[in-house]
Amino acid sequence: MKMPLQFDTLDYANKLTDAGLPRQQAEAHATALGDALSKTVVLPGDLLAVKQELLVKIDSVRNESLAKMDGVRNELLAKIDGVRNELLAKIDGVRNELLDKIDSVRNELLDKIDSVKNESLAKIDSVRNELLGKIAELDIKFSEQIKQLRWMIGLSITLNLAILVKLLVV
Repeated sequence: MKMPLQFDTLDYANKLTDAGLPRQQAEAHATALGDALSKTVVLPGDLLAVKQELLVKIDSVRNESLAKMDGVRNELLAKIDGVRNELLAKIDGVRNELLDKIDSVRNELLDKIDSVKNESLAKIDSVRNELLGKIAELDIKFSEQIKQLRWMIGLSITLNLAILVKLLVV
């Protein structure tokens, strides 16, 4: 915004004429200077107006920028919340999957332990029955041998008594 410079060309031309310049030349100088000053000179009022206009534009740009930053901030915060919720859901899914897998492995191993225990108990019972059978066989065998030994001892005692009686009687 330019404000016209108040320049009195007539007064200037008169001063040049008073100084000794011809009138036509003084008027040409005054007109040329007036034209130049009205086109190129910035007045303090012009600077204040430009300053005020720039301050308004700066405030406008600041407000627009702050609004855009708030919008971007809110958008990014929403995105962060979305990612957080998505990852938390995935973590919960993985946790549940792993807990199920742990339970499955626990049950599988407990079943295996029970199976090994039952097999071992069956083998122990089998060995016990086998050994009890052998003990019973030995018991029967020894029982028969003891009967034979008793019979032989009884026979031997009887014969010895008979011999002793015969020796005593004779």
